[in-house]
Amino acid sequence: MSRIDRFLLSEEWCFVWPNCLQTAQLRGLSDHCPLLLYVDEEDWGPCPLRMLKCWQDIPGYKQFVID
Repeated sequence: MSRIDRFLLSEEWCFVWPNCLQTAQLRGLSDHCPLLLYVDEEDWGPCPLRMLKCWQDIPGYKQFVID
């Protein structure tokens, strides 16, 4: 039986990184799902607004931003 589809964490790990998150991705060519382990101990707050210059060419864009 294959065991490449899970993580093994200790209780100490969970205390140090309580916000860790495991996600399973879609299967590709293999019959296994890739697993990702996210460990983020910093709360960076909301992401800043991003803008593409080409948006300014859209009619009504400037008024939409003002409103």
